[in-house]
This record gives sequence, structure tokens and C-alpha cells, in this order.
Amino acid sequence: MYLCCSGRCLRNSSALVVRLRPTTLLLARPLAKDSAPRFLNEHERLLALRRGEKIVAVFAGVSLLVGYFALKKAFSNMAAKPMCRPLVVAGPSGSGKSTLIKRLFQEFPNEVDFSVSHTSRKPRSNEVHGREYYFSTREEMELGIKKGEFIETAEYSGNLYGTSKKAVAKVKSLGKVCVLDIDMQGVRSIKETKLNPIYVFIQPPSIEELEKRLRSRQTETEESLRKRLDVAHEEMEYAKKEGSFDHVVVNDELEKAYGELKSIVMKEIDAVKKSKTQSEN
Repeated sequence: MYLCCSGRCLRNSSALVVRLRPTTLLLARPLAKDSAPRFLNEHERLLALRRGEKIVAVFAGVSLLVGYFALKKAFSNMAAKPMCRPLVVAGPSGSGKSTLIKRLFQEFPNEVDFSVSHTSRKPRSNEVHGREYYFSTREEMELGIKKGEFIETAEYSGNLYGTSKKAVAKVKSLGKVCVLDIDMQGVRSIKETKLNPIYVFIQPPSIEELEKRLRSRQTETEESLRKRLDVAHEEMEYAKKEGSFDHVVVNDELEKAYGELKSIVMKEIDAVKKSKTQSEN
């Protein structure tokens, strides 16, 4: 599309100048929605490459036809920026899922990060907005759900919980593996999206071993224990289905299980690094 870019936009942007002899390519910030496109001055015409609402590149200095092909070539090389696929980790309560994820963050603070979820419940005294959760009202979350802003949502004890698209995109934009710690309901919801994550199921060695672990916590009543074990049985059966998960990690020995999870994450990180190197060359 042939457009003109406002002088204000160019002056305020930290434009990157790339010289492609005999052409000059200016890559600028998106044009603000309230900025009316116009000539930079009365005499100089510009060519701008537009994606949706944004002007992503501006060209000047040679004929528009030459500029168009220079922009097209340059931007096609830039568009495919390799990013790590998100990591969806699911598993029954007592499987050791949280312990394994915590170790990942400790060992790879610069490569792995959490997607902070949203919730409609009130924050506890030690919780901080944007750290444990993004705390919202139920009305705000319901509106966001209608607008398609969430990848997955669930309701527990009268409160809504959900993973927003923006939260995942924020982690991905930093070049990190975005970890989503979600239940089976969330896994099914994500499979209906275009997120394309790596699915990992953390499985206890057996239901009997899981029961021992849950009882050792001394936090469960007999009724709540039965409910957790019933849910765990359903989750383990679902994990057996072909295509439900990319990897099943049996946590019968912590170091071994962590080694498997670490290997999955490192394989993705290494693949993205290799892809970036190839694209730069």
C-alpha cells in the first residue's frame, strides 16, 4: 500500500537507517492512530509499508517502484523472528509439578519465565498485583473473555482464573520460554487455539504413591483427598491418549524427572538460537 508518513511520527521515533545501495531504508515506530497520514514536506514523497493499523517501514530517496521492492525484500527477512514455543505443564496435585517448574526458574532465570494469570478473586495480604496474579473484577474478566483476550479460563470456588494472550506474548517477546502451569481443562482449551505450545504431563509413579504424598502433607480431609485422587485418575487416563501430550515425565525420582524436563526446554531454546543464527546469516 502506498502511503505518506507524518513528519511528527518520524521526528519522534527512534528510526533505524539501513543503507541498501543505492537505496535508503527507514524503519520507524508504528504511526499513531490519531496521526493523519500526510507528506513529510511539500516536495518529498515517501513509501510506507503497512501491516494492519501500523506503518512498519518508510522508504525515501529513490523512485517508489525501486523503494517498494527494497522494502519488500528487507521486511520479508525481518518478519520471521524465531521465538520459543510456550511450555504447557500439567499434572495432578502431588505429582511434583510445582517443584520441577521452580527448579527450572532457578537454573534458567534468563531463558524461562511464568505467564502471570488473571483472577477475579481478592488479593491476599502477601500478594502483589502483576506478580502472583493480575487481579481484576469478575466483570472485567467476563468482558475480556467475550473479546477473546484469554487463551484459557476456568472457575474455582466462584472465582475466575485465566491466561491472557497479552501475558504470554509479553514473555515470548523477551525471547524466553513462557511456562503455563494449568489444569486439564486449560489444556483442552489451549488445544483449540493457535498457541502451538509444547505439552508436558508430570505423572506420579502410581495412584498409590500419589495418595501417600498427599497424605504426608496432612492438609487433606478424607473427602478432599478422594476428590483429588479421582481427578488425578482422570488426568492420567487422558495423558495416555495419543496426541494429548508431547512428553510424559514420570516423577518417580526428582533428579531424573528434572533432567527430562530440562532436556525438553533446552532442546527448544537451542533450536531457536540455531534458527536465529541461520536467519542472521
